[in-house]
Amino acid sequence: MLRMKIVSHIVFFLLIVIMSGFVMKENVRGYEDMGLRGPVEKVIQSNGKVYFFNKAHKLIEAINYYNDSLQMITKYTYDDNLYLLREEKPFSNGIRTFYKFNDAGNIISSKSSTNQNENFQVTQRVNYKYIRDSNKVTKTTFYSHSDSLIQHSTYNDMGYLISEKNCGNGISHLKSYNRIFEYDINGNMITHSSCRNGKLDAIHKWEYDKNSREIISYSLNHDNTCVTKDSFIYHSEQNDNYTILTTDCKGTLEYKYDYIYSNYDYHNNWLTQEEKITSYTSSSGSSKSRITTRKIEYFK
Repeated sequence: MLRMKIVSHIVFFLLIVIMSGFVMKENVRGYEDMGLRGPVEKVIQSNGKVYFFNKAHKLIEAINYYNDSLQMITKYTYDDNLYLLREEKPFSNGIRTFYKFNDAGNIISSKSSTNQNENFQVTQRVNYKYIRDSNKVTKTTFYSHSDSLIQHSTYNDMGYLISEKNCGNGISHLKSYNRIFEYDINGNMITHSSCRNGKLDAIHKWEYDKNSREIISYSLNHDNTCVTKDSFIYHSEQNDNYTILTTDCKGTLEYKYDYIYSNYDYHNNWLTQEEKITSYTSSSGSSKSRITTRKIEYFK
């Protein structure tokens, strides 16, 4: 489950101990998340999203339309090692974010501004410090303009996040919380626990089949009582065409989600997806479907 996010905070300076061989699971989401195969250059979806990739399968541009009106453009630039160098959002006040990575491939700094070149006044700064301790690595996040400790993030030796503590430190838009993550031997997340104000707040649990496909997920209260349960039913070995059943913990069906893929091209990429949602929460029940089609262009 490689689901780490590129840091959204803004960074100028940091203190760091470089950990040889350790790499956090961090990257721009794109090619793999979309289940793409082959030398894809461009994906055009009927829901107003357009994606461009380079030959290394890295996302280089994402465009969002709504009712044929351009809403957002995000551009990504990489260095020779395919580490993210720059993220640009020209329609969001011209925001540019610049990134730096260490030799192990971990992000070590970023800085942003609405100016149109790298020689700008940093509007917000965050510092990171990495420390190796036994088989764990701790990433500490600071706001450098106030030296306020914001977050401790601890990773195991495989690069997976295992704990996160957000201190907030009086910064208005940040909330204090603790999170704990556990994984199976295949790297699949099996438990996510969160605490607020020193008390357990919520628990999420997952179970997987022999192919590491999610088959059951639970949402639990702080006292370990069940809230909802999602069951996954796969109709093929390729993970395509599956059903999710959402029930309460007494087994009463609340929602059914059917995902049906069809019209595959010569690289075995799907061109049509139907998402059918059936609600059983009312006496009459209701159902709605949403169909997404996509056109895929390949490098010649």
